[in-house]
Amino acid sequence: MLHDRLHSFASASDHITLRSRRQWPATFCNEHYCSHHPPKKYAFTVHGLWPQRRDGTWPEFCDPDSQLSVDDIWDLLPDLEKAWPSWSSDDEAFWNHEWTRHGTCAKKLVGGQHSFFKAVLDLHEKLNVQAALESAGIMPSNKELYPVQDIKNAIEAEYEVMPHITCDGEGDLAEVWMCLNKKLKPIDCVDGPHPHRSTRQAARTNTSGSTPTNFNCNMVKIPTLKHRMSAKQNSLNTEQPAEVGKQQKVPAGATIMLWLPLLASVAVLLVAAVVVAAAVAAQAMEPSSTVKEAAFKTPCTCSATEAAPLLSDAVADGNV
Repeated sequence: MLHDRLHSFASASDHITLRSRRQWPATFCNEHYCSHHPPKKYAFTVHGLWPQRRDGTWPEFCDPDSQLSVDDIWDLLPDLEKAWPSWSSDDEAFWNHEWTRHGTCAKKLVGGQHSFFKAVLDLHEKLNVQAALESAGIMPSNKELYPVQDIKNAIEAEYEVMPHITCDGEGDLAEVWMCLNKKLKPIDCVDGPHPHRSTRQAARTNTSGSTPTNFNCNMVKIPTLKHRMSAKQNSLNTEQPAEVGKQQKVPAGATIMLWLPLLASVAVLLVAAVVVAAAVAAQAMEPSSTVKEAAFKTPCTCSATEAAPLLSDAVADGNV
């Protein structure tokens, strides 16, 4: 029995193929919090390159001790950031996950870290899913529905192989898979879950073994990006139902920022008022020159002896 099990494992391993998986950012970001906002003109981005056996299973974490070294892929970083971003986490953490889980199992086919990431980028550029769909007039739209076969035919017309299409529970396009042989040449993908996979999934989830959600779709929408939810909004939407008509509480920081310009204006007005009041008070305390002149120029009917002290006081006051 042990011999049969080893033979079965070896047989499955001999039929390894690869899956180049590209995802549609709008579908992901319309349903999840995206820490990276997709650019205005976004396109398919890389999800990963996965070895897969003929029976639908795949090896993973073949060398758990092998962690991503950014120094080894330094020259690829600009292209990786553009073609292989993580929409919901740190890019390097995403790349490390894909390397440790899948890349380590593709070493015999692709090579080490630099070779793995370089191969993924080359395949992404060579098998341009976006260009194939646009050539067939299949464009993003929140209203248009496309038969999944039309999407497959558009890619087959460009690259002469049949891809596999996945969508979410709403029928929005999630990913396009391109299948490759051990020499990284495109081959037809076998559509639908393999019976062995369905059986194992049924055993794990205690279900009937029907086609898993998000695996096959018939009519497909390629949505545009609606908006990016904040982390708080995403948490509220996923953890509790929305309460219709309930006033949303504005964060305290936002309230302060709204009031700052008004408070600054009030402060300026108060300072100006204090300055003006001080000036008016100072002016009120000092006799006007007109009063002084009038007092000095008033005709004097006194004698010279009586006028002498008055003249002396006038000189002392600066009025002469």
